[in-house]
Amino acid sequence: MAHPSQIIFYGATILITFFLVSFNIHWSEKSLLNERKKDIDHCPGEPVRDTITPLKGQKAFIIAPYYDNRKENVIRILGIVHHKEVVELYCHFCCSVNKTIPTTRAEIQMHQDRFGFPYGLSDIICAEPPNCKPKHVFVHWNSQHTANLTKFPIRNRERGEFKANFTVCISTMFGNYSNILQFIQTIEMYKILGAQKVDVYLNNCSQHMAEVLQFYRREGTVEIIPWHIHRYLKISNSWRLRTMIKNSGITATISHVE
Repeated sequence: MAHPSQIIFYGATILITFFLVSFNIHWSEKSLLNERKKDIDHCPGEPVRDTITPLKGQKAFIIAPYYDNRKENVIRILGIVHHKEVVELYCHFCCSVNKTIPTTRAEIQMHQDRFGFPYGLSDIICAEPPNCKPKHVFVHWNSQHTANLTKFPIRNRERGEFKANFTVCISTMFGNYSNILQFIQTIEMYKILGAQKVDVYLNNCSQHMAEVLQFYRREGTVEIIPWHIHRYLKISNSWRLRTMIKNSGITATISHVE
């Protein structure tokens, strides 16, 4: 039978150990929260609210930035840009290493297949500053301005596993699209060919088409990406601007963006 003094000693040891463990857990959690707060304070900004984000004061729209290290460490930002009126953009990086916000000038690479329209898909490329490892980036036409800007998370920052080996992206669904039979045939053919995921950029469609989309979404085949481009640009009924002007007498114009 244990001596009373031994029982007291063991009990005190357990209590002290429990106290120390609780103390360390408490301060570890507090330290982690403080670090997160520092990250938030050091890099304030408006969160991304939609698939397409207009840049204030510019005829340009940001879709998403991606980390690209195939040749050099750059951030490749997919955007929609006016081919003449947007000539200068800057990337402001939120550095996770030294808590600074360095700025680099972007190289705007307009894709050639604009089909005569004033806006087209562009790669906005910014070199990543050394010793930075940013997780977020601001994009603006002013090299000194970072206040009240949208903070874009940099995708592809951490290397991960592919969710699918074969993914298909189809053209934007717009114009109250309602050809259900054609869509079902297309999806089923992709599945026969081995596609595991089909990305659908949805502008608008009929109610019955929406039900079909939700069926394939629940099945796990289709991922629906909201594509609200009509909020900023007039959507063409033709793939060429010349045909659009001839048929409807209008040109592609941009909505006023504050």
